Amino acid sequence: MMTAQNQRVVFLCASGSKGGTEQLVRLLAGGLAKRGADSAVLALDSGNAEWLSQRGASVKAVQVMGQGKLLGILKLATALRPWRNAVINIHYPTFDVYRSHFASMKLAGCRNVVASLHHPHLEDKGRVAAVRQEMDQCRSVIVTTPENKKTAEQLGLVAPGKAIVCLPGIEAPTVHDSAFAKQELGLAGDRVVVSTICRLAPEKRVPLLVDAVYEANKTGGLFLAIGGDGPERATIEAYGRAKLGDHFKMLGYVQDPNLLYAASEVYAMLSDLEGFGLA
Repeated sequence: MMTAQNQRVVFLCASGSKGGTEQLVRLLAGGLAKRGADSAVLALDSGNAEWLSQRGASVKAVQVMGQGKLLGILKLATALRPWRNAVINIHYPTFDVYRSHFASMKLAGCRNVVASLHHPHLEDKGRVAAVRQEMDQCRSVIVTTPENKKTAEQLGLVAPGKAIVCLPGIEAPTVHDSAFAKQELGLAGDRVVVSTICRLAPEKRVPLLVDAVYEANKTGGLFLAIGGDGPERATIEAYGRAKLGDHFKMLGYVQDPNLLYAASEVYAMLSDLEGFGLA
């Protein structure tokens, strides 16, 4: 029987994002390490690797993003070759997978591939057949909710019965006092705080939240706090400053999201792409 002590696992962070997908990889790798498993985390973007490392993950960067396609395939295959008999758990935020990554795994001789896909979204609907071909190479495909499994099968992204539902586990929350939480985050105690925390990307629709707070803030009592990081951070910060002035704060990475929840009178989620929110 396979146990944590005799299993080898490689976690592949396949996108350049910095959000829930990467946090989950960090938690999984840390959990296996505590159980004595031989595991590694490979990040395919140096910025992504640095972000994970700052949060306590033992991670190796294999810079394939921004490389020529053939060079990227060869570099990743070389990094994976020593792990060819291990379980390769490749993580994507959506079903927008890269064929080059699967080419690298095939070239390296990896036969134990498990894909973890956090939302059944596919930007280019013309790629369904190509994605299905890559998913058929996997031993299994992990999704986060029964609804995601149903959607992925209906779209034809995975064969019926191929997807396995692994519900996201969460730690018991620490309940903070509101005044303490606001002080810790540098938020004014006399204002009604509206907040969100997420990967700052277009699909999270954070500018819409800025607009909503702007429209509702005629009396000046509302304050918008945004936690998280991502490719849209600079754009969102500039937009928030222009619309809300000193009624707005970017918090960056928040180590304990429960602090932000406790500090908020209103917590908003406007994402149109949220796997965990479909349970």
